[in-house]
Amino acid sequence: MNVSYMEGRLMMNIGILGTGFGAYHAELYKKMDSIESITIFGRNEEKLQQLKEKHLIHTTTDINEILTDKKIVLIDVCLPTFLHKHYVIEALKHGKHVFCETPVALTREDALAMQEAEIQYGKNVFINQFIKHEHPYTYLHKLVQTQTLGSLTTLHIKRKTPPLWGDLSLKRITTDLMIHDLDMVAWLLGKPDDIRAAGRNNKQGQSYVHATFTYPNSLVTIEAHR
Repeated sequence: MNVSYMEGRLMMNIGILGTGFGAYHAELYKKMDSIESITIFGRNEEKLQQLKEKHLIHTTTDINEILTDKKIVLIDVCLPTFLHKHYVIEALKHGKHVFCETPVALTREDALAMQEAEIQYGKNVFINQFIKHEHPYTYLHKLVQTQTLGSLTTLHIKRKTPPLWGDLSLKRITTDLMIHDLDMVAWLLGKPDDIRAAGRNNKQGQSYVHATFTYPNSLVTIEAHR
């Protein structure tokens, strides 16, 4: 593995693909003592220059520069979801570990292809399941697991967002907004016995979804709208 040590600390070189969430990820990496260098790929040269000046990181408009850099240990994929499969597999082929932003894939076939490549090339794909590490959710999970307050009978989750995320019509709201709530419910209770959902599109790029998940001893509802 291409890592180095500085004052006894393990140091890594990181590559980031994309300047959307990738810009925020670069900011987080800069706060970590274990990161030696960061290189970020993007197509907008003006935005890349801003990131370079703000965070003192390397930038490139050539994605292959990151994929083929032997010093880079991990590639953080923050590209649009439909590109995830291709570049996650390309990164694995080049001997990199991968951190993939969510949603990881839009089809089961793409997700399985990435999983198979992970096994084939002997590298790890890490998924951004951040909500499991936020205190309210870890606290709820602990209560459910220990039954400190008894068994969970009902849970209602409501998520509402301002128009920050672009198109959140019915074709995208589950993957772009509800995904972490769905992950949370599966983490808490596993696979439900029954799922029922209804939704409607409102104005352009806006929608509302109401979903119900039935378990042997619990009932969960998730509302999401913009």
